[in-house]
Amino acid sequence: MKKNGKTYPTKYVALELASNGELFGFISTGGALEEKLCRAYFHDLIDAIDYCHKNGVAHRDLKPENLLLDEEFNLKVSDFGFSTFFVRELTSHVGTKLYMAPEMHFENPYFGPSIDLFAAGIILFTMFTGLQPFENAANQKDAFYKLFFQNNLSLYWDTVSQYLPKKNGKIYEFPEDFKQMISALLAVDATHRPSIAEIRNMPWFNGEVATKEEVFNAMSKRKARVEEENEKERLKKILEKQQKMEEEMNAKKQPKHEKMMNQPQIGSRPHRSLNKEQIAKLTLDKARELYECNPEEKVFGNNNLDILTNSNPVEVFINLYELMTGKCNEVLVDEDYFKIKAKVVKEMDTLEFVIKLWKMNEEMISIEFCRKEGPSLSFYSIAKELKESLKKVGI
Repeated sequence: MKKNGKTYPTKYVALELASNGELFGFISTGGALEEKLCRAYFHDLIDAIDYCHKNGVAHRDLKPENLLLDEEFNLKVSDFGFSTFFVRELTSHVGTKLYMAPEMHFENPYFGPSIDLFAAGIILFTMFTGLQPFENAANQKDAFYKLFFQNNLSLYWDTVSQYLPKKNGKIYEFPEDFKQMISALLAVDATHRPSIAEIRNMPWFNGEVATKEEVFNAMSKRKARVEEENEKERLKKILEKQQKMEEEMNAKKQPKHEKMMNQPQIGSRPHRSLNKEQIAKLTLDKARELYECNPEEKVFGNNNLDILTNSNPVEVFINLYELMTGKCNEVLVDEDYFKIKAKVVKEMDTLEFVIKLWKMNEEMISIEFCRKEGPSLSFYSIAKELKESLKKVGI
């Protein structure tokens, strides 16, 4: 109502609050979900997709970032910005590359429901493993999805198993009914993907499902860690902003010929390239993080990539630096924190990761591999190579 007393019709949208954020955060921070918890969320996702499809709507951008959780950790599908009615075949190629079906990459006409189910297959794989089923896109350029084109699913599952933690010293083996489900949902030919009715009749779908109470309890535990990581990230951004402001102020004070170009700053010293002799001169007194680790509080990476060794930290550091310079496009050292930051640039993506050393006790140190950005499978591959190379030199 205006001040003059006139009223006007107004349109508004009321949105439900998803107070627990994205499902993506719970997976990226906490790793894979328990199988029965994973199955509970997949049931909810299929129910939501079924409702959309029965009303003639294709979502076209399903991914963990668009799956929200309310205060009871119930799953809610969000972001219908790319959704559309599918009265006929569709031709607009929209969505997120990693979750797009192969027919979309080929820019062929496609049927809306089949691409939603393809994306659901990727989401299921991610919930179950904490990883992506392939690296970049569902096309023949992707080394993993290429095996689907070649109908070589046995080699695909053998390869992916290598990236999961071993069980009782043996390479992880996927349940056969899970492999059947994923292989069907990610089929190259859209006509070979199962319908929702067929999905609901598949053996894996009908396994044990977590109760609402079990879902709430499991996700509540994860939430504490998610909030901790979010707070760390927030403080990190504040620190980086402050450091950037300090750098800019210092740069203004320095003569132009003294400015150091392309030196990303973390801590009080810039990351920089060093040679073997320079690294050997680093003193452990500067490596503050190496001495701040409490063995009882140390949380190992969810991907079991950490290495424990009683080798000399400086020797480890030198070997790591030399190995990484042979495998990465850019390798930089942070002297303050005994870290090595690396970047691997490929045609379709860029991987950034950090390796840090922690002191566990007077004789033992931990080598921790941390992915910062880029595809998980590339990170696991290079981390595995580095671990094997360290073993060969006796670390």
